[in-house]
Amino acid sequence: MERPRSTLLPGLAAHRYRRGLTQRQLGELAGVAHTTVQRLESLSRGAYPQTMQKLATALGVAPEELLDGESTPLKTTHPRTPCQESVQREVSYE
Repeated sequence: MERPRSTLLPGLAAHRYRRGLTQRQLGELAGVAHTTVQRLESLSRGAYPQTMQKLATALGVAPEELLDGESTPLKTTHPRTPCQESVQREVSYE
């Protein structure tokens, strides 16, 4: 028996933000653990078809819409501080 393949959902976070839901709230609405929502949004794991359907239903979208990552909000990038930059120094030994 072949196990269904999991699918990454790069559009999940964007749809959740549009609905104004927290990860915990979405998990409750969809009947999945909030840690599952966290892992799916971080793309550290994929969703099986049944989970994808539950999330799409909870968000009021077609499952295919969760596959579209173009509308996913970009993570805010913060400027690096000097201590985070790798600084190369010339060292002279005399």
